[in-house]
Amino acid sequence: MTAHPISDSIPTYGVREKASATLRSRSVERKFRRDGYVVLPNVFSEALLRDVSALIDQVYDLQMREAGGLDLLESANDSDIIRCPLAYDERFWLSRRMT
Repeated sequence: MTAHPISDSIPTYGVREKASATLRSRSVERKFRRDGYVVLPNVFSEALLRDVSALIDQVYDLQMREAGGLDLLESANDSDIIRCPLAYDERFWLSRRMT
């Protein structure tokens, strides 16, 4: 990637350089903007995915109990969602676990 200076006419909050996107990253960005998600294969190990999946289930069960049960979550159209997972377990900070 090539770094390019950033124009002062656009607020960048301290960022002074940007890298040009490759053709692949532009394609990924287009898919993300269109679909709201992208699948990035082979980014996380199977073991990490298993651990995080189990952790999501644990936090969801805890939040469901805190909210008063599944019926209340469903009535608020808020089932199958965990809120602020880092407040429950710092293991959700995946960048620490990838190294």
